Amino acid sequence: MSGIMLTKRNPYVPPTPEYAASETESATTSATWQNKTTLTFTAEAADYLIMWYSEFYDDGGPFSDGDARIYNNTDAVEYGFSGLNSGSYKPFSGMIKVTLTAGSKTIYLQWLANTNTAYIRRARIWAVKIL
Repeated sequence: MSGIMLTKRNPYVPPTPEYAASETESATTSATWQNKTTLTFTAEAADYLIMWYSEFYDDGGPFSDGDARIYNNTDAVEYGFSGLNSGSYKPFSGMIKVTLTAGSKTIYLQWLANTNTAYIRRARIWAVKIL
């Protein structure tokens, strides 16, 4: 065998995930949606996996609750969570496959308090194009 070495190149390049985070604790007494973290990116017309994680709690009494959601008002990305008087931080996380149109996209991780005070921390959003 001569000194020639052949290498096989792999043309696959994994997609780079889009990412946004807000790690600090935030509190609200508002009954309207508040943005905790916002992910803005330029999407191709394709399927994407949207993933999120946060920790959420409401400090109210037995009939108190707050809500958190992942939301995008143009491509119907919405998934919610209601923390009925959790009293301590609970995870709000998940993933959803969505078909996005091409262009600038903004995805929000939001929360509100229906009564008393609602808290959120460690909020993270990822978007990964599915190949």
